[in-house]
Amino acid sequence: MKKEVKIHELFPTPVFDGHIDVKPEWLTYAKNGDYQRMRSNNGAYTKNFYVLNDLTDLKKDIKEQFDVYTRNYLKIKHNINFDFQNSWINKHIKGDSAHDHTHVNSIFSGVYYIHAGPGMGDISFKIQPWWNTITPGYLLEFDEVNHVTGCEYTLTPAPGFLTFFPSHLVHYVEPNDTDDERYSLAFNLHFSNSKWGEMESEIEFKWEY
Repeated sequence: MKKEVKIHELFPTPVFDGHIDVKPEWLTYAKNGDYQRMRSNNGAYTKNFYVLNDLTDLKKDIKEQFDVYTRNYLKIKHNINFDFQNSWINKHIKGDSAHDHTHVNSIFSGVYYIHAGPGMGDISFKIQPWWNTITPGYLLEFDEVNHVTGCEYTLTPAPGFLTFFPSHLVHYVEPNDTDDERYSLAFNLHFSNSKWGEMESEIEFKWEY
């Protein structure tokens, strides 16, 4: 009797896909922000790196969905808590993008899209090909690329889209090809009540959403 074959898909990367309806006052807050323009075409970011302290209702909504991600899916123990390290809004005009990067000094990162849409800059997650010998274009060719063999995954944000992901995950933002302004609120989380969690981190990567 032939034994059934099983494939074990080990060590997946959990990327959260959620939604919070955008309130008009959040968009107004984003449009009226005090921004600092980056070099080249990397966009602009707010000089305030703690914007969720101003948007307390949004902060509460994000934390509720983060608890779904960490407690319900990842099964992290309830005695382990997380705090927002920092939060800022990115403004991308036509041509702006963000290159490959990760977030240091944090456990989880996330983005909430206040104003976004098709052509305004998708977010793509990736693994480096040399980390996985079965990724396309490295050593092998495939008839079909799927979630196991692919090395990139792209999401097209819409207003209200919310994502969380491990901070070590490489990601980038494609150019805004429209004449509209794209606003995204990015944030990092670390352990509560720890010397790391209490750091007011001035991370160079934090504007790259």
